[in-house]
Amino acid sequence: SPAKTKIGMPLTRSARAWLSNALNAESDEIRLEPMTGATSSSVYRVHAGGDRPGGAVLRVFDNAQWNDDEPDLVEHEAAALGEAAQAGCSAPRLIAWSAQDIGFGAPALLMTWVRGVVALAPGDPDAWIERLAFALAAIHRHPATGLAWTYFPWFEPATAVVPAWATDTAAWQRAIEIARGPAPD
Repeated sequence: SPAKTKIGMPLTRSARAWLSNALNAESDEIRLEPMTGATSSSVYRVHAGGDRPGGAVLRVFDNAQWNDDEPDLVEHEAAALGEAAQAGCSAPRLIAWSAQDIGFGAPALLMTWVRGVVALAPGDPDAWIERLAFALAAIHRHPATGLAWTYFPWFEPATAVVPAWATDTAAWQRAIEIARGPAPD
C-alpha cells in the first residue's frame, strides 16, 4: 500500500517516481511534511536526499471548484513563477509541474523551498509593507510578455463596500474607487 503523509495523502508509486525524477533523488528517500498557511491548495515541504539543498515544496491543486473554474490553473501558476524569476523577485523557482493527476489526486506543482514564515501580523508592519511594495513594484515593472493570461478581479468591484470592521474607512473607500477604475496594464 502507498506510504502516507502526516495528514493522510497517499504517496503513490507514480507520485513518488515523479518526485524522484524531478528532484534527482532516490524514491525511498522522499518524505513529505505538510505546511501551514495554504488556503486554496495542499502544500508540502519535500525532503529528499538529492541535489536540491533545503528541499522543495509541492503544491497540490486539490480544490475541485477552483480547478473547474480555471482548468489551466497549474499551468498559470507555473508560468507566473517563471515570470517572477525573470522579474528578479525573491520567489520560489519552478522545478516541475503537471496538469494531470500523476498520483497526488489532483494537478501538482513542484518548486524550490524559500526560507521564511507566513507573517500576516508582522512585528514591524512598516518594514513588512515596504518589502511588499518593493516586490509588487518589481512585478508591475516586468512586462511579462510570455504570460498568456490577463488580469481579472477576484471580486466584483461594482458591489464592493467598506467592511464594517474597517478602522480607516477613507483608505478602504479609496481602494474601492481604484478597483472600480480601469484594469492595470
